[in-house]
Amino acid sequence: MDRLARDEIYHGRHYPVEEVVAGIDRVTLDDLHAVAHEIFASDTLSLAVIGRVRKSALGVEPLSL
Repeated sequence: MDRLARDEIYHGRHYPVEEVVAGIDRVTLDDLHAVAHEIFASDTLSLAVIGRVRKSALGVEPLSL
């Protein structure tokens, strides 16, 4: 019942489970790669370390996918 109300409030209509599953099934590996590259772009990554860590243990090469 909660999902019915949320669909109506946010989308103005109800999405049947079959439609949601079909949308999930349409996601391709290329779609996932594109999102991963956007989220984990090396120019936006940060690293926080708590505790004693030697600089040599972290490495200096940039992270990449």
